[in-house]
Amino acid sequence: MPTTLLSPDRLWPVVAEQRTAVADLLATLTPDEWRGPTLCTQWTVREVVAHLTLQQMRLGELLDGLPTMLRAGRDLDRGIRDLAARRAARSTDAQLLELLRASIDSRRTNPSVTAMESLTDTMVHAQDIAIPLGRDLPMPPDAAAAAATRMWTMRWPRPFPIKRTLSGFGLRAADAEWRAGEGPAVEGPMSALLMLSTGRLIALDRLSGPGLPSLSSAVGR
Repeated sequence: MPTTLLSPDRLWPVVAEQRTAVADLLATLTPDEWRGPTLCTQWTVREVVAHLTLQQMRLGELLDGLPTMLRAGRDLDRGIRDLAARRAARSTDAQLLELLRASIDSRRTNPSVTAMESLTDTMVHAQDIAIPLGRDLPMPPDAAAAAATRMWTMRWPRPFPIKRTLSGFGLRAADAEWRAGEGPAVEGPMSALLMLSTGRLIALDRLSGPGLPSLSSAVGR
């Protein structure tokens, strides 16, 4: 099981750097690109940006959004998705960008959410936006390794379903001291392994190794 960690002194500056990179990218987009698709199924760029600002919600905003979360019942993912869509629908592109920029140096987290979720969310959703647009946003390998470790070891929120499949393969990072799973080797950049660990199958295109054909088949690629 992976054990890569990241100190708070390193974690929060990376979050700030990634938020800044996303904000700078968003500032260059056209209105059509803001409404374009992302790697998050059924989420537009606007909705992903809205999601990235949810940790900055104050008590009044949290209470205002409570009915939306309650309607989702026990489906936490749906509740978060609906809350982000609600904020996106109520905000202009410029307002969403302003909210994101205002969060750059914030270390605030919502109840039950740790700093590691802030790190993972920021890095992964940055790629969710950038990759479909053909833009390159570098991801620090050490931070990606720490986020992937969190994905492999956490119990709540529930890990992505793909973890069960990935456990049967020996994932190895080429640019970080990180490994997970046991079985045929699959190797590549740490950023790609993090994206794969969060269910982004597009990351398979950046990986290699004797186990890749079997892994691709196992996940339907």
